[in-house]
Amino acid sequence: YLTKDHDEEDERMEVEIAANVEHAQKLANNLKKKAMLMNSEIQQQNDDLHDVSGNVDYMDDKVVMTTRRIRGI
Repeated sequence: YLTKDHDEEDERMEVEIAANVEHAQKLANNLKKKAMLMNSEIQQQNDDLHDVSGNVDYMDDKVVMTTRRIRGI
């Protein structure tokens, strides 16, 4: 951001801006890593829920069939 009247204060501001940008990049990278870990955990939990749901449906069908047999006796 050099201008013809560039002085020491402008230089300090540029250094500060660069440091702030670097810090913001580090924070963004950290957030990205956390988001990716959260996504992985949520995906695993969704897979587990899908498995449980399939087992519940299977057992529900078995209960219905057993109930029909008992009523037929």
